[in-house]
Amino acid sequence: KVYSKLQKEICEEKPLKQKRLEVKEYAKQYNLKTDEKYLYAFREHDYFGRGVFNKTIFYKKGKYYRDWHCDMRENKENSFGLGIFPTGNTPVKVKIEDWGVAVSRQDGKARVWGFEVI
Repeated sequence: KVYSKLQKEICEEKPLKQKRLEVKEYAKQYNLKTDEKYLYAFREHDYFGRGVFNKTIFYKKGKYYRDWHCDMRENKENSFGLGIFPTGNTPVKVKIEDWGVAVSRQDGKARVWGFEVI
């Protein structure tokens, strides 16, 4: 039962209406842009387009990247899923339907299912 409860927390499914509301709140809090389909945010990539966490993955402009899992617990700072931030050197756009969770930490990190480097 404990494992089942944990799995439910990690893999929580949110309705699109709730995701829209959370994205709107996140964008307002961090002065980010949104439209009907996307949230515009940032990531930190090196000169070669590699993310901070895993230096073996290269992110190319114009391609949409989607993860197969995303931890929906806001109290877990570093967990699986793709991270986005209100600031960074690489602009990205996230489909509203790919919103995950705003993580409870000071830098505005959020976890999402997918993003496109723009």
